[in-house]
Amino acid sequence: MKPTRVLFFTILVLNALFLPQTFAEDYTQWELPEGAKLRLGKGKIKNLEGHLTTIGKGNSYQFSSDSTRFAVITSIGVWFYDVMTGKEISLLPLDELRYDDDIVLNPNLQLSANTRRHKIDLWDLNSNQLKTTLEDHTERVISIAISADGKMLASTGFNNKVRVWNIDNGKLRVISTPWKIVDSVMFSPDGKSIVSSRKQEVMVSDIDTGELISTLEETGGVDNIIFNNDGSALYGIAKTEVRFWEPHTGTEVRFWEPHTGKVKMRIGLEHYFRRPALSPDGRTLATAQGNDYTVQLWDTQTGILKNTLSGNSRHVKMLYIANGIPMVGNFSTKTVTSIAFSPDGNTLAVSSDGEIILWNLEDGQPEIILREENAYCYYLVFSPDGRTLAARSGVSLEGSRIYLWNIDVEDIKNSGLRHIIRDHSQEINSIAFNNDGNILASGHHLEKIKLWDVENGKLKTTCDGYPYQLWIQSLAFVPHGKTLSSLNIYSQSSAGKAEILLWDVKTGDYLKTLTGHGNAIGNTRHISHGGGIAYNTEGNIFVTGSLDGTVRLWDTKDAESDSQLQRLAGRLFSPQKAKLSGHTDQITTVALSPDGRVAASGSIDKTIRLWDVQKRKHITTLEGHTEDIQTVTFSPDGLTLASGDRDGSIHLWDPITGDHKISLIGNNLFSEPPGLPRRNDDLPNITSRGRSMVSSLVYSPDGKILANGNGDGSIHFWDMNTFRIISSFSGQGGLTSLVFSPDGKTLASGSSDGTVLIWDVTQ
Repeated sequence: MKPTRVLFFTILVLNALFLPQTFAEDYTQWELPEGAKLRLGKGKIKNLEGHLTTIGKGNSYQFSSDSTRFAVITSIGVWFYDVMTGKEISLLPLDELRYDDDIVLNPNLQLSANTRRHKIDLWDLNSNQLKTTLEDHTERVISIAISADGKMLASTGFNNKVRVWNIDNGKLRVISTPWKIVDSVMFSPDGKSIVSSRKQEVMVSDIDTGELISTLEETGGVDNIIFNNDGSALYGIAKTEVRFWEPHTGTEVRFWEPHTGKVKMRIGLEHYFRRPALSPDGRTLATAQGNDYTVQLWDTQTGILKNTLSGNSRHVKMLYIANGIPMVGNFSTKTVTSIAFSPDGNTLAVSSDGEIILWNLEDGQPEIILREENAYCYYLVFSPDGRTLAARSGVSLEGSRIYLWNIDVEDIKNSGLRHIIRDHSQEINSIAFNNDGNILASGHHLEKIKLWDVENGKLKTTCDGYPYQLWIQSLAFVPHGKTLSSLNIYSQSSAGKAEILLWDVKTGDYLKTLTGHGNAIGNTRHISHGGGIAYNTEGNIFVTGSLDGTVRLWDTKDAESDSQLQRLAGRLFSPQKAKLSGHTDQITTVALSPDGRVAASGSIDKTIRLWDVQKRKHITTLEGHTEDIQTVTFSPDGLTLASGDRDGSIHLWDPITGDHKISLIGNNLFSEPPGLPRRNDDLPNITSRGRSMVSSLVYSPDGKILANGNGDGSIHFWDMNTFRIISSFSGQGGLTSLVFSPDGKTLASGSSDGTVLIWDVTQ
């Protein structure tokens, strides 16, 4: 046997023995909260790179120091991938994190730290076990950082202290600052000093003595100040003066001497570019024009422009408005979105509008252009060994993706795409089961609708063919199961006009658009509650409500018809049968009684209106909610209407008489619901918590249970005989949609974290 074959066989055996066992498992079942049996999707990727802070620079993903693993920080926790295969290795679940909690990883991806109100959790990433919890803070922790060697953790919060912890023994050092609140904290590369900031003030302190080393001068208007690799300088980009009619003024990169705080170098720029890149040796700064494909390379010792890299772009004249004045300007067809140096400093990766060019910095020439369909990439990151380049796509119909490119360091022209990390979706606004209960549809913000196989958690298909970005508000299957309907806010206009899109369930193909709803009224724009769509049991009629404050009644057969007569005659043969008006603000939710005779609509005007579908007129208005109505639903027998609102109230009504039956939460119709007791992880000064928004209500098929989903991620099950909570689920981010399977054995919940959880409700 040839030596190469022996080596290849040996590698296969070693992989089989030592790769994590999770490779063989289905990641849809990893780290599920109690009661859940499947997770559809991996959660929304955090946009930490988009955060503007005075010091520090956020990263939503990073490589391990040995370049073998890749971590992605998401709304549900941290996913770890194998760099060579792109396969999922593990998930660290952090579903209780809030939007303002901070999370950091150490360089070798062995340790993770996250804030949780006034506490800091440290996780061992080898075992996914909680290592310890740091509890010295008495108020919310704002910022944390881990030193480059992974031995120290720093934290700041709502007091004048910077706390520096020894991770191994828990020893704490406290460094005082002149501020009442400390916004951010950052270690120097050698771990000997700490940098802290409050608004635009920045100070450098000695960790051992706690003494002030320096206060940086001229930090006003500077974003994301960070150290160079050897810690000899701090640098950041300043936009000190912004005038719409003079876009070239006041932009420069400043370099500071850490020990004196003095500015030692300024490099003036024509255009602001948020994330300049510094070469590994710190001698070259790369910036981009921002308005075309021009990358400038600067000598950081002299401030002299060394070279300019220009892509193949052209300019077109376009009309724009500046300070209310119409003007004509030249706009490039290609702009730079991200730049990154390779670890050896010989290559510069530049992304722009669907391509990544790798430039040879010795001769200033492009080596290779990396392209992939729909790969409009941002935030380039090289692995430490330089053999992998990661790039994140922007939000699109395809969802957020991370591309892992193989970089051939021996012959860079042989570089190419290695793997695409998928299934990190944006927030879910609506979900729906088909009548057989084997397919679940999920509607995402600005992404394609996904159709899932509920049994195995696999994606069956995506709905495709609609020419614009989707802004799905509500989903419903036509009861015969062949067609999926979606209420969508038309994305090519700011008017907030709704349209109904029909899709073929088998193929996912876009079928047609139904129009009729008008422009939005009121002053608010709701993403996850911008209307609704509902069918009666027979499926012959459906009802929609939207931001224009009207309810529309539709004939299903006419809506699905694609006859030549209907296409030619237009409104004369419209499937829309009635327009019902009366709400004074946007409609957030609609429901149709099982027999199709009564429609209910809830609105931001804090009322629920009942409509006679056959007579096409208003029946009565249900009043008493003190906040925006978020959800309404009929019981299976049609004798009860349940409603929930933004302040956490749930009320039950008689839809025949319009009488109020009972309040599940809220002592009576005109009082706010009582507060909840404090939780163990609440701040010490919190004695009770307000109730969370009721985002979804749904009855079980037999009508015995009412499930309610809340903005805090909790799900409660109410017994309709005793009107008491009999069980609860938790472990997901802010819920937006709930739906029972037709057999009542399964509950699905959609969330703003971009995932769907499938819960077993038989136990």
